[in-house]
Amino acid sequence: MPSHDRFLLLAVMVLAAINGENDNFKGAATLYGSRTTGYWTRLIWASMTTFAGAFASVYLAKTLLMAFTGAGLVPAAVATDDGFAAAVALGAGITVGLAAWRGLPISTTRVVVGALTGAGMAGRGVNRNVLGGIAFAWLVTLPVGAAFVALIYGLLHGCREPRPARACAT
Repeated sequence: MPSHDRFLLLAVMVLAAINGENDNFKGAATLYGSRTTGYWTRLIWASMTTFAGAFASVYLAKTLLMAFTGAGLVPAAVATDDGFAAAVALGAGITVGLAAWRGLPISTTRVVVGALTGAGMAGRGVNRNVLGGIAFAWLVTLPVGAAFVALIYGLLHGCREPRPARACAT
């Protein structure tokens, strides 16, 4: 295996490991925040849900995978260049790793799109229509997601058990 292929493989493995570490907690964040379960139950639940998501993505995320190659966002000659792929993987991996290390919220999808855009700009440019479509989808999904959460919370709010009254501090 040529050395540039080994470097690309290493960069992708670093991104995958850091992304897995970052995403693993998301599978149990609610359990953690609500203190519903103990540490080991949360860890096992997080690992199981992350594995299930990874397994499902193999079958369900072909379009997302194609977007992560840069196809359409950058010229085909750039998207197929191993240096481009290595720069994207390494840049995204470092960014996600630093954010996770500092305890900052991070979206790996947005980081990868940012890395694709940055590397594309350093290469031969970026298709602004594709980038605009991605940005538009992100802007639309945020309020739509918030509306669904508000609706579901409103419906389920009355189903929860009342908490015991707290003593007032004097």
